[in-house]
Amino acid sequence: MNNFLILSKNLIVIFSLLTWFLSCSSHSDMTCPTGEHLNHSSLVCVPDCSPGQSFLNGACTLCQPATVPNFDQTQCNSCQAGTFNNLVGATSCLPCSPGASSQSGAITCTLCQPGSYSSTGASSCKTCEMGTFTSNTGSASCTPCPDGMTSSVDFTSCVNL
Repeated sequence: MNNFLILSKNLIVIFSLLTWFLSCSSHSDMTCPTGEHLNHSSLVCVPDCSPGQSFLNGACTLCQPATVPNFDQTQCNSCQAGTFNNLVGATSCLPCSPGASSQSGAITCTLCQPGSYSSTGASSCKTCEMGTFTSNTGSASCTPCPDGMTSSVDFTSCVNL
């Protein structure tokens, strides 16, 4: 039992020292030669790539459509859902316009079908709520039905109650 307590205390001390070492700012203070920056994942210096490029397989490489460089230019990440990028070497993904949506890694946004709508940067189109409709493709909102009427089954028109 006594050995167990000693071992436990030693593990706590080791863990505390390890935590302190990993949080030490010396890693973030590492300097790289001019024209290079610190890769925060591997803690090694890599070349500064031009905007829209990442350091992949030992060379600066343009990111392909639907991707953009991560913060330290070590990989090209897919555009998030609700955004798109259709250019080689883009530096950011653009939000989908109202009335359109996209999944992650999109080159374009898809227009919402009649009976559905979306706001800016949506990952999917939403079906109109009961009592509203839209007959248009690419709608940003649905229109309320007049008094005495409700939505059709597909939410593209209004029908009498």
